[in-house]
Amino acid sequence: MTDTIDTAQDTEGETPTLLPVPYVAVRPPAELTPDQMATLMDPLHPSRVSTRSQGGSKLSYVEAHDIKSMLIRIFGFANFSADVIESKIIDIDRTWTNSAGKNGVSVTAMATVRITIHSTGATYTETAASNQSGTQGLGEVLDFAIKTAESDALKRAAIYLGTQFGLSLYANGALNDQIGITFDPRQQLALTEGRRQRYENQQRIAQGQQVQQQPVQQPVQQPVQQQPGRETVPAGPPAVRPPHQREGQPPAGTGRSAIASAFNHGRAE
Repeated sequence: MTDTIDTAQDTEGETPTLLPVPYVAVRPPAELTPDQMATLMDPLHPSRVSTRSQGGSKLSYVEAHDIKSMLIRIFGFANFSADVIESKIIDIDRTWTNSAGKNGVSVTAMATVRITIHSTGATYTETAASNQSGTQGLGEVLDFAIKTAESDALKRAAIYLGTQFGLSLYANGALNDQIGITFDPRQQLALTEGRRQRYENQQRIAQGQQVQQQPVQQPVQQPVQQQPGRETVPAGPPAVRPPHQREGQPPAGTGRSAIASAFNHGRAE
């Protein structure tokens, strides 16, 4: 691979100016900690399960406030987002009456919620609809319908995070973890380590010993690179090699080498 672009010169023989190509380093997502992995794959505690009757069947579910609490507990404050990306009214029926014949209103609403785990960049999006009716006034019924749709969408999106968010309940109300294993090697190592730590702590408690707290991993201080005639700057973390960059080739930046790399990669495609 050459370090210049094979571009024709103009009639006066001047070499065209090479413009820098922006380069964005792609970094792998952060890994879940051993304790997070072990907690995500714990059995669902029966005290967290609520039930209701619907269509002649008994349904088991986890309340929306419990879902929010578990998101905070596992991932931490301000470490996730739950965004309502769409919320709308589908229908308003002003002819609705209750069983006593009193006039009221019936509202159908729909909402789409997206959960983002900041440390990994993972997003989960689901949509839910809700129909609510009552005689207390249009505003209150509207608010209740929208709030219920948003809560149901949140719960559905959180299902992708596994047993602690109600996934097992879809298996006839089961409480045991339904995943069992993940074939992502990093997550499986974290799960094994998390369960090992728990087992050791349980043994210490049984023997009347104090449970050892796991040390908080501090970021490693990057070494300082000194270049002759240049200002001393701290070395940043290594960038992940882009798919088109060959092994041993310097990372792309700006200048002739970067231009040629991007240009030749585009040719190959």
